[in-house]
Amino acid sequence: MEGSSEGLGKGSEFSVHLPIASEADGHPAPKQSQAPADPSSTNRHRVLVVDDNTDTADAVAETAKDWGHTVAVAHDGATALELTPAFRPEIALVDIGLPQMNGYELARRLRRLDGMEAALIVALTGYAREEDRQKAREAGFNYHLTKPIEPARLKRLLATLEDVDRLT
Repeated sequence: MEGSSEGLGKGSEFSVHLPIASEADGHPAPKQSQAPADPSSTNRHRVLVVDDNTDTADAVAETAKDWGHTVAVAHDGATALELTPAFRPEIALVDIGLPQMNGYELARRLRRLDGMEAALIVALTGYAREEDRQKAREAGFNYHLTKPIEPARLKRLLATLEDVDRLT
């Protein structure tokens, strides 16, 4: 550490020099690349979040926005169906236990809308049994993820459109 000053009332300047950790010390070497390390920083998508729990929907939506995605939120199936034609989501994160129209029915209806044939529809749900996964597959979901989902996993899914729990 070094310090210097031009005199009383003129301020001070301090410099701290820290060594760079090496892989031999058990620390990963620092990245030298100019490319962004975060894949989601270049892969932005339109994401529709559908969950009747407003806290969950808002948290997922805000997190996706923080990662650079454009997000729309619906708290029921009917609203999701109204938003979809204009918003044109590339990804829909859908809770199964929705009021009036459950997530299975919503997924079926979303698939029938123009432009939604190739969209990624993800069940983000508390329903975790194998029969729930089978129903999700039959309804047209691509993935079945159980709540609570780890943020890193959601981030990777939104960035790459890939996850280990693919249904179709």
